[in-house]
Amino acid sequence: MAPVRLDETTIAALTGRAQAEGITTRSEAIRAAIRQWTEPRLRFTTWIASTDRRGRTRQ
Repeated sequence: MAPVRLDETTIAALTGRAQAEGITTRSEAIRAAIRQWTEPRLRFTTWIASTDRRGRTRQ
């Protein structure tokens, strides 16, 4: 658990997008937003770790 403070504008944007995507709780909306921001980076980091400097898969 990580408490966060969000301003009214951010909460309104988060709530609007959550409603549009069928997300019903603020907690799930925050988790979805964090996943969207972090997962591509995590996939990229994993790819970097599994390839050499030329982009070839390491054995």
